[in-house]
Amino acid sequence: MSKEETQALIKETAKSTAEELLEKLRTGKFLRDNKKTAFQKTEQLLYNYQSFKAVIADKEEQIKAIIDSGRPKRSKDITNFSVGAGAEYLSELEKDEDKIEQIRNSIAITKHYIAIVDRELEKLSHDSYYDLIRLLYFEGMTQEDAAEYFECERTTIWRHKQRLVSKLRVMLFSDDVISELFGY
Repeated sequence: MSKEETQALIKETAKSTAEELLEKLRTGKFLRDNKKTAFQKTEQLLYNYQSFKAVIADKEEQIKAIIDSGRPKRSKDITNFSVGAGAEYLSELEKDEDKIEQIRNSIAITKHYIAIVDRELEKLSHDSYYDLIRLLYFEGMTQEDAAEYFECERTTIWRHKQRLVSKLRVMLFSDDVISELFGY
């Protein structure tokens, strides 16, 4: 066997060994992907829900500021490089309009996702522990404080929180839940 053939064999053996080891680690749950579960995504969405609403107001203020006084100006220290021949030059007004359009698109996307969450939360609103979502995620109350509010044990609060978020995760991230259940 030549030197090149030996090196190729060693390289292939090392590669297949590494792949087998990674697969065993994944199936044995020793190695986790950095991917968040549907439950974690749902909780993250709930924790940030109020911030998303605040961002809309901030972006609307940005639009108002651009309309009133234009986009913030760049520092004089920034060097401008010329654009190639035939490039389109936009006036300051056109640049302002483009920026406003970008911000409006961002607001529309955020409002769309807030509406989805609102619609799915409405489906849970009949639940006797529905206020847990508001208390824990929107108002930042601890489970201990929520237990006092509901006059029950903290474990009851934990159990109902898990149940409500689990229902919500299926409504918001159904594809991820199916993937998690069936491992693909």
